[in-house]
Amino acid sequence: MGNLNMWFAVIWILVNEGEIEYLNPIKSNITEHLIFRLTKTKTMASMCGLSQFVSTQINTDIAVWYCVNSGYMNVPVEKDTFRFHLFDHEHMVKIVKALGYPI
Repeated sequence: MGNLNMWFAVIWILVNEGEIEYLNPIKSNITEHLIFRLTKTKTMASMCGLSQFVSTQINTDIAVWYCVNSGYMNVPVEKDTFRFHLFDHEHMVKIVKALGYPI
């Protein structure tokens, strides 16, 4: 279940944290492929199917950026995806930095 690109992001995180050592030689290739996947696919802006969150279809890279930054956008608390994705926030920030987007 879930966004397949985010499952690839899990692999990217594990490789970047040195958890899958035999993939270390292709770390840059995995980063390049993650960026390709995120910029070429679409998902809901909130990266969640719940009705109280923004369900506009946008590119996945922008959706990750939106989820990371929604806590700073004065969105009502019940619609704030920052709090919804709080447990993933640290890793989502790493993805946004890999994309080169401002936080």
